[in-house]
Amino acid sequence: RQAQLRFLRRGSESWALQADLVRLAARVAAGKSPAACQVESMRLAAEFRSRGLTEEERTAWLVAARALVAAKRPAEARVLARRPLPRTASITTRLLAHTVRAEIAEAMDDRRAAFDAARRGLQELQEWQASFGGLDLQTGLSGHGRDLAKRGLSLAVRSRRPDVVFTWVQRARALVSRLPPVTPPDDAQARDALEELRQVRVALQSDVGKALVTRRRQLEEQIRQQSWHNLGPGVVTGEVTLDQMQAELAAHDGCLVAHLVAHGTMHALVVTPSETYLLPLCKSAKAADLLHRVRADLDAAASDLAPVALVPVFQASLRQSLDDLAAQLWDPIAAKTGTGPVLLVPAGGFAALPWTMLDGLAGRPVSVARSVGSWFASRAGAPVAAVERVGLVAGPRVPRAGEEVARAKSAWSSATALVGADATTGHTADLVQRVDLLHVAAHGRHETDNPLFSSLELVDGPWFGHDVAALGRLPRNVILSACELGMSTVRWGDETLGMTAAWLHAGTDSVISAVADVNDAAACDVLAEVHHGLASGLLPAAALAQAMAKQDSAAPVPFVCFGAGW
Repeated sequence: RQAQLRFLRRGSESWALQADLVRLAARVAAGKSPAACQVESMRLAAEFRSRGLTEEERTAWLVAARALVAAKRPAEARVLARRPLPRTASITTRLLAHTVRAEIAEAMDDRRAAFDAARRGLQELQEWQASFGGLDLQTGLSGHGRDLAKRGLSLAVRSRRPDVVFTWVQRARALVSRLPPVTPPDDAQARDALEELRQVRVALQSDVGKALVTRRRQLEEQIRQQSWHNLGPGVVTGEVTLDQMQAELAAHDGCLVAHLVAHGTMHALVVTPSETYLLPLCKSAKAADLLHRVRADLDAAASDLAPVALVPVFQASLRQSLDDLAAQLWDPIAAKTGTGPVLLVPAGGFAALPWTMLDGLAGRPVSVARSVGSWFASRAGAPVAAVERVGLVAGPRVPRAGEEVARAKSAWSSATALVGADATTGHTADLVQRVDLLHVAAHGRHETDNPLFSSLELVDGPWFGHDVAALGRLPRNVILSACELGMSTVRWGDETLGMTAAWLHAGTDSVISAVADVNDAAACDVLAEVHHGLASGLLPAAALAQAMAKQDSAAPVPFVCFGAGW
């Protein structure tokens, strides 16, 4: 409304009309006065037509149809929604048309048509995403399919058919994981911008002057926008059938658990080699509260700065929070998951939970995947390659980083280590492209607002998620011994983005990283043991499970194996 008034004061009547259409669309989405909104949208459609604004006219008709659905007049809405859309219509208009058709079909109890509209819309969205190469833009675009994805998944849960839910868990979540990784072209301008940003970030540690802060923002925006122009893969990988998934699970004696939210309730889809279950759990609001509680307790319990008298209190609070979380999200389904490895595909922010710390999962290999398809593509039919080349990096200002690297190196007959002045971003980038397993012990920082600027601190400055995307070759397995880098920002299309996601999207099979602050001593002990497990032939998730089972420290160890860890 404010934009509309501003445009009117400037004499920009066409833009004022478009602002009014956005206002009406928002009111319809909020369920406010749908009948009145329908009349107003029809009036706007006529105005747009008289001005030759055909795209806006189409959108106004669709908003009017959506208002009729909200007013419980779906038959009239269907007449409006039948207006043909040319191939030249914008992607947002076409997605809105699919959304309206799905809403109409559901209102008229035509579930098949509702599924079809949601499927077609999401397919069109993914084809559009595949034309872009930057992970930041790809994940942002997923939000345009949010309504379609939510509707399709909710309809699948309502059907009470686990096989249908399995299909829609793939279609409705982590759409970007179905896009093959693309290495961006070598761009000197992008390299220079990242290098300058590194220098600015280092300077900001001692000088928070306005000029530096402004330059940092300018560089980050420039780097983001440059990544938007990278060409995409142009293809979308196919869906995994339930039979294919069960056959792959049988080969490992494992199970899949996908947590999802529908109708305000958390559900769990459990797939074993022979059975499939769909089970309701707790209210999603309760699960979200537990998520925040666990994360706060984790940070408090991991801190070296806490008064000694309070440490047992923090640890007891964390244990209780983890038990409460397990009681809601794991214990009700535990009996159906067998005793083998577990593949978790959580909803949104629940990926950043310390699943490996739950009593019910202790000692079991656990892998947290972005999607069913991403795990299957990495694991199915792929021979387990032996680790032959190991790279280790010790960043500055981490008291036990040198010890951690030395203990990890002792597990291997040969390994390359970068310590002290050698642990630079340039040397690390060179090392990464020559090894099968990379371990970095450094301070880490997750950037909530700009997740691909999450970073590892090396001698000459931060090493960003954007740096990972530019690498020509990646190790199959990565260990990030750093606080927070298993965390992710959940974007509005339920896509997760951060340093770990950057590695996985670029082509790394698995990443072991922490979902919260981590105690230096505990990280050193556990991850050294992980290397001994890997050197003996264990897969990453199994090596982490074994190492955590041997851990006798009271300090929390919030490491999780992401991707295809088993």
